[in-house]
Amino acid sequence: MKPLRFVALVAAVLIILSVPFAFAGAPKEGKEKGKMKPSDVTIGMSLFMAMPFTETIRMAAEAAAEDFGCNVEVVAPATYDPDQQLAQFESLVAKRVDGILVQPVPEDFFTVPINRAVDSGIPVITFDITPFDSKATAFLGPSGTVSGGKLADATLKLLKEMGHTSGKVIVAIGLPGDVILEARARSFLDAFKGTGFTVLGPFDSGTEQADTYAFWESTYAAHPDMLLAVGTTALDLPNIYKFKLKTPGADFLAVGWDEEIEALQAIKEGYGLATCGEHPYLYGYLGVKAFFDHFVKGEPLPQGWIYHGGEIVTKDNVDEILARESNPQKQHEWYKEYVKKNFPTLGKMWEPLENLKKMDKPQ
Repeated sequence: MKPLRFVALVAAVLIILSVPFAFAGAPKEGKEKGKMKPSDVTIGMSLFMAMPFTETIRMAAEAAAEDFGCNVEVVAPATYDPDQQLAQFESLVAKRVDGILVQPVPEDFFTVPINRAVDSGIPVITFDITPFDSKATAFLGPSGTVSGGKLADATLKLLKEMGHTSGKVIVAIGLPGDVILEARARSFLDAFKGTGFTVLGPFDSGTEQADTYAFWESTYAAHPDMLLAVGTTALDLPNIYKFKLKTPGADFLAVGWDEEIEALQAIKEGYGLATCGEHPYLYGYLGVKAFFDHFVKGEPLPQGWIYHGGEIVTKDNVDEILARESNPQKQHEWYKEYVKKNFPTLGKMWEPLENLKKMDKPQ
């Protein structure tokens, strides 16, 4: 890894030039819970890379900041680059923001930096993925085991309804070793055991758009008889959709994760079978709300694992979900009401993080 000072300098220049996601504010001193004005609160957010999935999270954080009258500064590398993300995270610490929301990819790479930030007096909340042994106060995110089981069960039901009881299934992981993605794939594999389907994988489908497209293109060339493609990241279904649009005869079925517009469009047009949405909008909105409630309203910071569930999208409900996700105003209004109803307060102990570890990271 490059020396941190050098990386931090390079990252700082890149942030200024290319990723100045704003609502930024100057760092404040004397940060007592319940003693700060909304306009004095600045929350930092560190995303693992810029892509449609993380754009939803950024938009949600900025919408929450506007709703609550506080400030949020969002940083993200243009491509997957853990060293650059770490430098950006450290820059938020150096600015003495009031709290930090971080999507730590890979998770263990950020354990020590998170602990240093907390030890310096800056509380940290992780989202989407988390190191289990860090000092982050809470984790906003999914369980790969839970959502993997949900999507696998829904997929088996749909296949049965279509008359499929056997066939070749290809499973892919965009970032091998990632706890959540590994758990999604493992749950899918477990659900298909004892059936008439032949499951291959999981294979590495890459972390960049071009790599993911190339993976599914080459996979189809090697397995033109495959029945079902299973992608465990937000990149898979959109790129399968693009590939199938350009490839007559590529009539294999496909399922994936998250509610990217192209993924939903794929399902609507019959190029995709189903997807599991993990509500990434809530990562940004609830994260900002948690820090606002703490610094302005005096509530305790949340502790443990905050799981807000996923939703299975098929042809039966895709129109409703697509209408919500494709319109930023409708999306904001829907999630704002959802938060009021389901998360009026966050300052308590939620489910112990150890429970998630037992499910998603078995020894």
